[in-house]
Amino acid sequence: MPIRKYNPFVGTRIYIAMMIIYILSYYSWLYIWRDDQWMKTVGSDFLGFCGFAVATVCLYYVYKQARGTERIFWYLIFLSLLSFIIAQIIWSYYDLILEVKVTPSPGLSDVFYLLQPTLILLSILNIIYKRENIFISFRLFLDILITMTVVVTLSWYFLLQPIFIQESDTLLFKLVALAYPLSDIGLILGVLGLNATSRTFSRNTHYTLVMGLTLFSIADSAFIYLSTKESYHSGSLVDPLWILASLLIGLAGLYSKNQIGKAEIADIRHKDIPYVFSFTRSTIPYISMFILLIVMFIRIWKLDSLVMGLIIGIFLISIRQIVNLLDNKRLILLLAQSNLELEISKKALEDKHEFLKQTSATIKLEAQTDYLTGLYNRRYIVQSLHSLIEQANLNNLNFSLFMLDIDHFKQINDLFGHEAGDDVLQQITQIMLKNTRCEEKIGRFGGEEFIGFLPEVVEEEAVMIAERIRKQIVDHTFLIGSQNIKVTVSIGVSQWRPNNNDDVQSLLKRIDKALYQAKDKGRNCTVVL
Repeated sequence: MPIRKYNPFVGTRIYIAMMIIYILSYYSWLYIWRDDQWMKTVGSDFLGFCGFAVATVCLYYVYKQARGTERIFWYLIFLSLLSFIIAQIIWSYYDLILEVKVTPSPGLSDVFYLLQPTLILLSILNIIYKRENIFISFRLFLDILITMTVVVTLSWYFLLQPIFIQESDTLLFKLVALAYPLSDIGLILGVLGLNATSRTFSRNTHYTLVMGLTLFSIADSAFIYLSTKESYHSGSLVDPLWILASLLIGLAGLYSKNQIGKAEIADIRHKDIPYVFSFTRSTIPYISMFILLIVMFIRIWKLDSLVMGLIIGIFLISIRQIVNLLDNKRLILLLAQSNLELEISKKALEDKHEFLKQTSATIKLEAQTDYLTGLYNRRYIVQSLHSLIEQANLNNLNFSLFMLDIDHFKQINDLFGHEAGDDVLQQITQIMLKNTRCEEKIGRFGGEEFIGFLPEVVEEEAVMIAERIRKQIVDHTFLIGSQNIKVTVSIGVSQWRPNNNDDVQSLLKRIDKALYQAKDKGRNCTVVL
């Protein structure tokens, strides 16, 4: 029976469906038991623990699979949710077991509650710090500054100020109470920083993670606001928001593990766009300022023609800026697409250039070499001999030549065939190459004749090299088919001396004459002329 391959996208879709059913069930429980505080508390604590446990297990799985900087990030996120679970257990112990109406504060649960946003902020800072070539522009700095101004203003007005004006509370209580909204402000700052490094994760991972962390901050802020009004109780409508936030963070981890980038590859609109032009990120300051204006005018409750004109004007300016951002994004997309097309064209031209370069080198090599032996051919040998004479005359240097001819080569071809003759030529080529240096050129002059240039080699040394080659050929056994045969060669040697009026043709005639004298002497010998 064939094994079905696991599809990661199916796993994330099932997780999303279960998350939706879970949150709906949570709110249904709170609605059904709205008149029974104890049942609401029991169900809220139990469902909350289960939700956090699922998200924590998912993040542990992601942490074990991750590598590098992401491994540290997901480990800290996992610890943050684990810290929240511990705090919830302590809260539930006082709420259900000890049946204390107000959980002691400051207490041990506060330590773990405050540790949770701290670990999240550390994980985000680690990503920002370790990210290579990160460039935080002045524009991005202003965006974060504007958003944080709005967040701090609203936090002060609704959360921090009410805590300060409560004279009955102790200083320690006020410090712990202040730590909650301040940690949420830090968490929002971390989310904005994470938003600045959106290319660290896949698109799905990034957006889900930002939603989860933002929802955590909203739930904390709502809890603090309700607590200052003394209207919070276990089983509140705020409680499921923490669970939903943790499940969203768990989903972000699954996206990080399973995302294969299919959407990014298929859609150029989301590929290699500079982060400073992100539409979502660029509109956050405008949205935050608009929220601040709405809150301000709601608190004022006095709307005249000037105030209405101010609201409409600011709103229209914001819309205009958003339209400009959309147009900028369109231009950036066109630029990115043009750059991609240029890169493709450049790569095609580079490939074509490389192909032509290799083709040219191949043609040049074929024009210079003999196809059978791989040695230089006669045309290149004659050209090189002209250059060698010019350099030798210029530098007042000697050089020697030898010409080698295979004795009775026609008989080898007649008796064993031309393939056997080709094999003999190739084996003799290898013997000559083994006995000459790399700066000494060997070429096939034609048929069974070879020629060798020996720069800065005098006549006596040239004879020694020629004799060494001849003797090794004599001692070599040539395997032709199933037969072993012996081959001999005749060699003519001659030395060129500076300023003796020798040209290429006269030098070739002299070396050719030396070769034929060797043949006239009975072959298998070396003659100097």
